[in-house]
Amino acid sequence: MEFYRKRNKEMRTEQKKDLKTSIVNGIVTTSELLEDTSIQMMMAADKSNEPDFRREYQAAFNKYIGGNWGEAITIFRR
Repeated sequence: MEFYRKRNKEMRTEQKKDLKTSIVNGIVTTSELLEDTSIQMMMAADKSNEPDFRREYQAAFNKYIGGNWGEAITIFRR
């Protein structure tokens, strides 16, 4: 199982590099990417777009900045 996770991570890393190269070389634009339905679906499914996640993250960040690192890490790990 670990082999497959590592392989998938390597594939995603390679895909990110290829995408970055395409953007830098003008082969594709970021606005074109945002129009892609598969990318829109990924963005919609991303946990960081949820209001509850943002609220929790902000609370943890504020604890961290305030020096309450123990409380911050507890919230970050949720």
